[in-house]
Amino acid sequence: AGSLGAALLLLAVAFTCAAPIHEPSVLCPKCEEIKHSKVCEGESLPDKVACEFLIATCSFFECPVEDLADHMPVEDHDGDRFSTLFGLRGYAWRGRDCDDSNAEVYPGRKTAGSDPSVDHNCNGISGQNASGTFEEMFCGGDYAPKGIILLSDSTGAHFNVPLNPPHLKEWPKMLDTELCWPECSWATAWEDDVKQCDGPYDLGRVDSFYKRMYDRNHCVFRDYQNIAVNGMRTVRMANSLVNTTSRNQSTDTPAIVFYAEVANDVCNPHSNTVDHMTTPEEYKTNVLSALQQLEEMLPKNSTVIFLGYLHGEKYYQTMKDKPYPVGGINYLQAWELVNNVTVDKHKDARTLNPCYGWLNANETLRNITTGRARQLEAVYADIIKTTTFDSFDMYYFDLPDEQIIDDWVKAGHNAADLVSQVGGVHPSVVGSSLWAAAIWDLVEQNIPHVLGPVNPHNAEIRARFGDQGGYGPSRL
Repeated sequence: AGSLGAALLLLAVAFTCAAPIHEPSVLCPKCEEIKHSKVCEGESLPDKVACEFLIATCSFFECPVEDLADHMPVEDHDGDRFSTLFGLRGYAWRGRDCDDSNAEVYPGRKTAGSDPSVDHNCNGISGQNASGTFEEMFCGGDYAPKGIILLSDSTGAHFNVPLNPPHLKEWPKMLDTELCWPECSWATAWEDDVKQCDGPYDLGRVDSFYKRMYDRNHCVFRDYQNIAVNGMRTVRMANSLVNTTSRNQSTDTPAIVFYAEVANDVCNPHSNTVDHMTTPEEYKTNVLSALQQLEEMLPKNSTVIFLGYLHGEKYYQTMKDKPYPVGGINYLQAWELVNNVTVDKHKDARTLNPCYGWLNANETLRNITTGRARQLEAVYADIIKTTTFDSFDMYYFDLPDEQIIDDWVKAGHNAADLVSQVGGVHPSVVGSSLWAAAIWDLVEQNIPHVLGPVNPHNAEIRARFGDQGGYGPSRL
């Protein structure tokens, strides 16, 4: 029972990167029946802990995301949606506020005409000399910064259950960041120490699109927002999450927005999974709703980049026979275990497999899931062809995850290095860094104007402002 409970625990928790729960005792009624299932029959302390954690996991998974939290910084004294706190949607997720008592000071704000002694956009550049303000000298004109904003799910939030000993004592802080590591995300990572990211393989660096943007133009320092939540689907993105983005058309600088819903509109825990997939018609409605909200908040000359879906069949074939971290089983056996644990049996029965369509031995079902993913990707092309917005241009790229796996294996590495050890589909810090490099290459090669030119003042910025105030203390 112990190994079964542990295996179920670790697989299920892989998808609990949901909103912070300030009252852990609150339980979705649907999950009460788990207490009476075989999973909770064990009498040992590990079995009881696994049982209780599985119930909590079920609560995260079964309760509507919007019922749990609003995904805004918990500590934000001036109400500008930025914080000096690491967790609880603080600077792990979006740039650290450099003055949490002044709502006119935050990452991404325009500074033209402002008091030059005040770092209004928190990029660490302030002051002036006889030639003018340093912000205008170093960051004006063609070198004006563009922020990075990610709208995504747990792949973008960088879900990871830590199995390495240095991180086990840090569980309270991990819960503060929802078992996610946004400071290590492919889109918004700012952490430089790969050991802080619990990586199973040391590339010697943590890469991200934001970091590459910063290397190109130091004026973008701290201008990142990771607006990602586990289980996020396009309907919830449109109804509740996109409006937590902080951008003001009149006071802020443009942004590059990645819309990366890469799984959950085809992935769900239902055994009749196809009935619960988003249809192309619903998908278009949801995406257009989110875009209309972005139209009202993004400054002109912003960019929205859509990314396609995970290549689920590739992950299935790559991971199914590999050993699972606990329980003496492989990934396919772990997926089959959670396929056979159901909740709310008499109403809306669900398994605890968050992607029943892809993490399943049924090839026909996997093919159907892949087919629906391709249909939803086609919606982006339709929107780009038929719709225009004043505030931003739109582009689409296939997610390069399949090519990344092939290249990694061809180079003689283990494909398992690329995924989080628990779950089998989320990118590890290695996978996430390779996503960042590949997505950057796609943008740089196809739409380089979006990135802007390399700032020739970077060296002078470093010489005068050093680390520009830093990001704040790391996780450990």
